[in-house]
Amino acid sequence: MGSFARRRRSLRFVDDAVEASYQAQRVAGAQRRLRAALPPLLGAWVVSMWFDFSAPQPMGTHNAIIRFAAGLPAFAVVMGVTWLASPAAFARHWHRALAFTYAALLAATVGLTWVAVGPFVPHAYIGFLLVLLLGGSLALIEAPALIGVALVACVAELIVLVLHPETTSFDISGYANWIVIGALAVVVFTVQLEAFQRRLFAQQHELEQERTRGEALLRNVMPAPIATRLKHEPDAIADHYDGVTVVFADIAGFTGIAARMSPAELVGRLDDIFSQLDDIVHRHGLEKIKTIGDQYMAVAGAPTPRPDHAAAAARVALEIARMSASGLGGLTFRIGIASGPAIAGVIGKVRFSYDLWGDTVNLASRMESHGVPGRVQCDDRTHDLLAGAFRFEDRGVIDVKGKGAVHTYFLVEEAPPPVVKA
Repeated sequence: MGSFARRRRSLRFVDDAVEASYQAQRVAGAQRRLRAALPPLLGAWVVSMWFDFSAPQPMGTHNAIIRFAAGLPAFAVVMGVTWLASPAAFARHWHRALAFTYAALLAATVGLTWVAVGPFVPHAYIGFLLVLLLGGSLALIEAPALIGVALVACVAELIVLVLHPETTSFDISGYANWIVIGALAVVVFTVQLEAFQRRLFAQQHELEQERTRGEALLRNVMPAPIATRLKHEPDAIADHYDGVTVVFADIAGFTGIAARMSPAELVGRLDDIFSQLDDIVHRHGLEKIKTIGDQYMAVAGAPTPRPDHAAAAARVALEIARMSASGLGGLTFRIGIASGPAIAGVIGKVRFSYDLWGDTVNLASRMESHGVPGRVQCDDRTHDLLAGAFRFEDRGVIDVKGKGAVHTYFLVEEAPPPVVKA
């Protein structure tokens, strides 16, 4: 189970971080449950004084002494730690408070059995001891503490019985067996319960880790807003955008170069190049749509609309052009951008795909395929959106496949901001 493996001869997890997480969750739950349970329990404890005073004497007096002399101080300690302590302080002291409660009640019961009741040990007190042992064991959940508490209870009761020689050996062995068997049963039950809770914790957190990995994988293949919508919208996702700017970048002449590469070299080279493009696109807030062979496609303005989609896409295109000019081992990009409306959505059943469609997408692809290596070509709509903020070189009208005559421009650089004279 990896991080959730447990230490040998211990219930604790091998990974200290996992153990700390488990303890934090367990302590938070314990404080919440104790806050809910203690007030009614304290009320029942106080109300039950009526039964003490109505019981035959001296049994009622003995019960009242146990309940109020030992019980109320113990309750006060537990409630103080539970209600007044911060979660961090509760985590440090709750075991001590419950151990004090258990020790006080156990001492009161054993003491009264010895001093007040005499050689005859009522079965009611034996049962009370076993209930205390169960409660204390559930509080002191760690196995070494459990075993220690059980042994102390057994030894204490045996001392009481042995110090009364007038008690028959049958009584001594009978009561001792009750305590020893009860203590062992509580230890086994509590250790098994703790092991079950830890297994449940490990399973829940492994499921959470798998869910997190699945969501991370989905975010790697889908834009984050689309991945979120997919979890809540099982139907097809389709959106219309009035204004987006699409960027296409293609490695010029890569088909011939790839023919001289081994498969490992080809994949490694594309991975390196496209990883650099991913960084550029992410830094400028665009969304990568897909790669087709050695062609890379990204969009600004979808799935999150933005008014500066053309400027953001232009900056990405210029940075890609500078990257290819600075040296890609002789490789250069043809880059095309176009602006306008588009439709975006998720398609597929086996492998989801987020894609864009429309005339803007087709025109951006044509701007790339009819472009010049190392240059960024755009249509006149993108030029109009960026006029004044960027510098262009007019390429004139060219014949574009499927579009006819199109007036195009080369994007040169971002214009510096105007100098304001004092």
